[in-house]
Amino acid sequence: MVKVTPILFCLAAAALGRTATGLAQQTGAGGNAVADSGSNSTDNAGGANNGSTLEEVTVTAPLENGQSLGGSTVSQGEMREFDRNALDSAFELASGTSVSEVGPRNETDIWIRGFDRWRVPIYQDGIPIYLPYDDRIDFGRFTTMDIAQLQIAKGYASVIDGPGAMGGEINLVSRVATQPLEAEGRVGATLDSTGAYNGTVDDVFVGSRQNDWYLQGAGSFDKQNHFRLSDDFTPGTLQAAGNRLQSWSQDYKINLKAGFLPSAGSDYSVNVINQVGHKGNPEPDGYIPPSALNTVKYWTWPAWDYQSAYWLSQNALDDRGSYLKTRAYYERFYNSLDSYDSLSYTTQKTPKSFDSTYDDRSAGAIVELAETLPGAPDTIRASAQFRWDQHNETESTRNTPAAPWYQEPWESAQENTSSLALENIYRPSGRWSVTAGGSYDYRHLIGDSEWVSGGAAPPFGYSYAYPVADKHALNGELAIERQYSDTGAVHLTYADRARFPTLFEMYSTRFSTFVNNPHLLPERSHYGQLGVVDTLAGTHVVANLFLAQVDHAIDAIGISPTVSEDENVGVERREGYELEVSRHLAAALSAGIDYSDLVREVEGGGAVPTDTPAHKLFAYIEWRPAGNWQVVPSVDSESRRWLQSSINSLIYYQGGAFTRLDMKVSYEPIAAVELEVGVTNLTDENYEIEDEYHAPGREYFANVRASL
Repeated sequence: MVKVTPILFCLAAAALGRTATGLAQQTGAGGNAVADSGSNSTDNAGGANNGSTLEEVTVTAPLENGQSLGGSTVSQGEMREFDRNALDSAFELASGTSVSEVGPRNETDIWIRGFDRWRVPIYQDGIPIYLPYDDRIDFGRFTTMDIAQLQIAKGYASVIDGPGAMGGEINLVSRVATQPLEAEGRVGATLDSTGAYNGTVDDVFVGSRQNDWYLQGAGSFDKQNHFRLSDDFTPGTLQAAGNRLQSWSQDYKINLKAGFLPSAGSDYSVNVINQVGHKGNPEPDGYIPPSALNTVKYWTWPAWDYQSAYWLSQNALDDRGSYLKTRAYYERFYNSLDSYDSLSYTTQKTPKSFDSTYDDRSAGAIVELAETLPGAPDTIRASAQFRWDQHNETESTRNTPAAPWYQEPWESAQENTSSLALENIYRPSGRWSVTAGGSYDYRHLIGDSEWVSGGAAPPFGYSYAYPVADKHALNGELAIERQYSDTGAVHLTYADRARFPTLFEMYSTRFSTFVNNPHLLPERSHYGQLGVVDTLAGTHVVANLFLAQVDHAIDAIGISPTVSEDENVGVERREGYELEVSRHLAAALSAGIDYSDLVREVEGGGAVPTDTPAHKLFAYIEWRPAGNWQVVPSVDSESRRWLQSSINSLIYYQGGAFTRLDMKVSYEPIAAVELEVGVTNLTDENYEIEDEYHAPGREYFANVRASL
């Protein structure tokens, strides 16, 4: 049962009782209507991509405003409206989404209708962001100041975009300058529930757009000294009341972009992104039996860095909408993880201690061709993709308490992934659209070697090469859309998509807590969806119904209290629905409510579907008591979810329900200057969505924004 505060009923009544919804509605390319703050300070940043489609992924939509196929968009204005400064929290503004914690790694995972980050590819301007070997992206490390829009495909994602989209996909659409001179900056600070300073959020955007070129740069600096637990938190074995141990983090980001637009329909850009991160790693905060204390991870992350350089181009081929797109990219992911013996973080005398380094590289290219046939209602599209990934790792450690400290040799793994896709969009009339397509994905696993430690004298172990095998997959898609009015459309989609297991799932023993399984098969989802979107008497309504069956599903199965194995467990089902309603209630008042229902079932293998709530609700009111004032209360409410014990992998239980109330007030004393104050978790609710890792209590924030 979802715990609901009285304000939730007020928000729901305002939204539903008057068939209401949201902020000034805007629609992004590729999804449903999204809220925009209406503030002058966000007008330039709040659009889909300021008129550019170069950074977007595939969109198929019969409506001029781009609403179709059950997807969603989250605009820059919406991220600012609700003070969502990192990708994980911004992502949750879309219906059908949720976030889970990976407490032992101090990172977040994202979910779309029960499909996690391994089943939902993420792109930056159509460039895949993929971490070789394990693809364990920490979404909390990605800031949002330079993102114009999140495109979120749910259930149906075009085969043109690339492989692996079992449950959808996410594309981060970069902001692009639209004025001869744009400059915008923010200085922000956060305080814990006692009023103690605990962090800063600072960012800047500067750009210039001339007749046929543009140049821009964006940067951010986010720092968290700590977060404070709720006053209702019960102290555990290691964690006392008050400030959370090892909850610090620091992230820098620079995004540079230069573009050239020589003619209508032609667009070229060069892009460079550099992220530098460091973070602590909180220990479990509950009761830990003495026998399990030696399993606690005392980790810090001196480096969580990501660099990307990429090229984008689009050329119009005729006046019918035909085009050629090319993308090329090079990425580097550098990660260092240090492990210590105890809570003091001063000694590394036992085998559980180590300094681990990943230095991974990726490169690839994508070519996409679209041809609108003359005299025919068809657009044929084709794409070819190639990606090379190399994982490099080393570790310094000791094999026994008395053994010397030594550095393992560098070990590596390499794989190539290719995809060929073909799609036809048939429009028998202006009101109908039928899309059919297929793709062939191929992964060539070049090799994966691992260091097997042993002995107290050189060479301290040996290198072992795992057995490798190539994998193939065919994929298919079908989408039928009908625009039945100027504002309304209905869609029916089906997607048959496969995903290759990561090298991490097949080979990693995860510090002796897993048994490797090199024989894992690809997963495959059969995903059907029915949805409708319309605006009726000023009320925007979205409804989606979905059902997905996953064959050869990969799940972690506990084979002892401390050891698990990734296995193809058989069949899983995911089914549910989403409802979105938003409306202007009066000239100065708007409201909206989103509700998602999800049922996950595992039909074999003994796995338990963890980390996703069965019910999720987000609701808000925007009130402008005066032209330069804005008040926005909002509620996030999630039901219980299955959690796995952090001490005993054979134990599962239901927990994690919460209702969190946030509030933000903004004031514009003069044009182009905005002052913001707010509070998150206003009621200081004590909750956890990962076993033994409780969420922050009440926090306050203040921002000053200025723009030209």
